[in-house]
Amino acid sequence: MKLLSPYLALLVAIICLSQACGGDDDPERRTADRTPQVEPTARSSNPDGRSTVIADESSGEITVHAGGFSGTVDVGGFSLYIECRGSGAPAVIFESGAGGGHGGWNSIWDEVAETTTACAYDRAASGDSDRRPGAPAETIQPYIDELHTLLDDADVPEPYVLVSHSAGGYYSRLFAGQYPDEVAGLVLLDARHEAFDLRQRDILPAVLWTREVPHGLLLGYLDVTDREATLELLQEEAVLQPMPLVVIEGGQTFVAIPPGFTAAQNEAVRLAWSEVQKTVADSVLGGEYVYLADTNHGIHYEQPDFVIAYIRRVVESVRAGCTQLC
Repeated sequence: MKLLSPYLALLVAIICLSQACGGDDDPERRTADRTPQVEPTARSSNPDGRSTVIADESSGEITVHAGGFSGTVDVGGFSLYIECRGSGAPAVIFESGAGGGHGGWNSIWDEVAETTTACAYDRAASGDSDRRPGAPAETIQPYIDELHTLLDDADVPEPYVLVSHSAGGYYSRLFAGQYPDEVAGLVLLDARHEAFDLRQRDILPAVLWTREVPHGLLLGYLDVTDREATLELLQEEAVLQPMPLVVIEGGQTFVAIPPGFTAAQNEAVRLAWSEVQKTVADSVLGGEYVYLADTNHGIHYEQPDFVIAYIRRVVESVRAGCTQLC
């Protein structure tokens, strides 16, 4: 690579200053032309013949700013916080796991927003959102209704690509099932599923249920009062239509054996988790299951470039009019 002469370097600096060229104030912010180092293309075959990708590893007002907006939106007597970056469609909507907030997506948010609108929000009673007035929700249906109102009133461009982590998978799959004309793609990051909850409850003794999850293993990470009704709702309505779908599993999620578990119990739980992840991918024609052998539950923290590459692939598939990854 040739170095600039001192005179040419000075000229470039003067031009840059005159045109207000900006540096990056945030050292963690990635540049717009950076290409992810991990390309989601290498495949191997499982013993069962399934094609699998293996990788190494307040005011109620919106503040509009360049390339996005942030603020709170009234969704029926209380407000939810939403922040969007970038522009264009389809809009990527980040759905956090239990206890998570919009800031938990910073590891991938800006790079996703380089090519489309990318929004994160806080569910009721989390982050910068208000607590829902009245009695606690019986099922997660109010959360779905509130998200739909939020996206509509904030003028987030349709269609949506939902990106969910952990317990966020419950919400995204139900939203996609109830609004199939508005959801065009889905990326699930080690996402929980009611089928796994049922399997896990069968595997583990009842004495371990409340110790591992205060509300029990069946939908125990959801803030609802009627888990059986929520289970029925998910089983009946969280049905995915043909769309670009990626299911990414962290291979280290259930490797450590919790206190009180036997090795056999933990292995059974681990296998049940993987089987459910694969089943979700298989539920949609062309759905892709990705296994990251050395990655823990926080996939978007540990493998941000890999996740960004897959989100971009889903976005481009939606733009191309494909009903599966293309």
